[in-house]
Amino acid sequence: MEHLDFPTTYKYTPLPSPRHIRLLHIHDYSNEESTNTTTFEIHVVELPSDGKPFAFETLSYTWGAPKRVASLYFRNEPGAIGLTQNLSQAIPHIARNSQTRYLWIDQLCINQNDPQEKSQQVSIMDQIYKAASRVIIWLGPADDSSIIVKEWLGELNAFLASRDDASRTMPTGEHYNASVRMLLVRSTWVDSRTDIKYAPAARRFWGRPWFRRGWVVQELLLSPVVLFLAGPDTFTLEDLYDIQTLPPDMALPPTVGDDNRDNTAAYNTLLNLKRFPFIDVQPRRFLMYMAESASEFETTVLVDRLCAFLGLLEGSTFQPDYTRRVRWNFTAFAASLAAGFGSLDFLSLWSANIDAKISSTPEELRGFASWVPSFTWLPLIAPFRFATGATRSFFTEVKWDAAAGRRHAHSQREDAAATERLHVRGRIIDRISLISTAKIDRYFADADNPYLSSIVARIQFDIPSSPFSTWTVVELVAFLNNISANGHPPKQSAEIILGIEKQQWSTGLADNLGYNEALSSRLSIGRGRRFAMTEEGRMALVPFVGSRPRYEEGQSDEEKGSVIAVLHGCSVPIVLDRVGDGSEWKVVGDCYIEGVMHGEAVCWAEDEGEEFILV
Repeated sequence: MEHLDFPTTYKYTPLPSPRHIRLLHIHDYSNEESTNTTTFEIHVVELPSDGKPFAFETLSYTWGAPKRVASLYFRNEPGAIGLTQNLSQAIPHIARNSQTRYLWIDQLCINQNDPQEKSQQVSIMDQIYKAASRVIIWLGPADDSSIIVKEWLGELNAFLASRDDASRTMPTGEHYNASVRMLLVRSTWVDSRTDIKYAPAARRFWGRPWFRRGWVVQELLLSPVVLFLAGPDTFTLEDLYDIQTLPPDMALPPTVGDDNRDNTAAYNTLLNLKRFPFIDVQPRRFLMYMAESASEFETTVLVDRLCAFLGLLEGSTFQPDYTRRVRWNFTAFAASLAAGFGSLDFLSLWSANIDAKISSTPEELRGFASWVPSFTWLPLIAPFRFATGATRSFFTEVKWDAAAGRRHAHSQREDAAATERLHVRGRIIDRISLISTAKIDRYFADADNPYLSSIVARIQFDIPSSPFSTWTVVELVAFLNNISANGHPPKQSAEIILGIEKQQWSTGLADNLGYNEALSSRLSIGRGRRFAMTEEGRMALVPFVGSRPRYEEGQSDEEKGSVIAVLHGCSVPIVLDRVGDGSEWKVVGDCYIEGVMHGEAVCWAEDEGEEFILV
């Protein structure tokens, strides 16, 4: 409920069409005493197009506490809009830095008391941010950390500009190379001439709440030009990339009384997504953003865990409905991916059976249909998901194609959002026979050779007389290495990853991070999964939660062993469990099955797929 200390008395008029938005117009003028005065108006305009250009900027910020602490009045219009503290602090600085004098600010430009308008405007936020000439990002008022970081940036740029290779390290240089600049800037942090106050200030700088807000991901990624503000100080995107070079061991934990959080992971994720955007086709690209962002970014309202990222999905016709339950919105969205894109890759982001086991799962996100992702952070990292690149999503396009190019044909005979039943087609290609109890739970410096050998021994004991019987640590890492390559030939051999063979050059990651990053990312593939053998003699990596072997006590022959299905429109195989004796199935999770990931098991015509009803 809105706090009415400074209530909103401004009367919004309905927008003329779904393509219209409101903009805050900033007027500057001098009175007779030569005093500069700023006044404001609300303008209604149609979204710019090639035939109707219109320059405006957007604001990205955090709402903070909902209490309204100030009012914004408008020129020649009655009424005022109550402002949260963070926005009231931002407006004077925004007014000074705006180039267009027209700004889109959600708190002002969307009628927050009209859920239908809010739903409609959220559905076009990608168009709003893409059409804007620039996004102004308000990080909050200046503090010691922002002032010190600004000082460091000044010294850094003066140093780089004075070097003989300035043409390679300065963005305006003729031979500018961002990688060269990054390496050089990183080296300055450990230079004895660098003041020790700068590293902790950088950590506190990115501890600001903006860097964890869910909405900022699309606001930053969709905007062509970016300006950051911390009080009166301005920062460019290049400035933030420079700050990102701070070595991990210098990003010190908060001190006693430090209110800023350690947002190191969120800061790195956000800037990496901006610098290295995913290139996969939609909707897989959107799902990759969701998988990468879920653990680091937060929203106040649960439905915004989905809505805050919708702008990253070009071509979607889904419109959220803030008057409906969270469950309906997530279900309707998943169904819209199947209908609108012919893709079932969202099944790889399943979560219902894992959400049910996690005590911290909000009640509104429990009990989803097994095929509907909740985009909750913990299930999405335990295990990592194969359709979205698992642990190696950056720089590598996912090439899995278990369905051999077959798309989902949406012939739904019922409203999936209402019944929570999704009709899909495909075939059962195999069944889980044996599952090892071996559990990979070490990923860093403690994942030494004795530990890896114990994993291999456990697998061989649990799955005898199989290809696992001849495994060594090298074969273990090679198996995980193949999975982590996302359908491409691995760029490194298991021997190089384990240090048995030396590569021609080193990435330096082991030195910088304190552990073998290449090995860590391969071992992390096994988090939340178990090694398995199928009835057809295929080696597999299946979900830990829900996967059932064929030889399990207390079950009839018909119940034994989760099935492995290739579903049209899904790039990876899916483990399913039948519900009763009918055609309804529950999604257990995605899996890696050796010898089927590129469509080798598909031997039926596209119209010969069998129907599965997912519930």
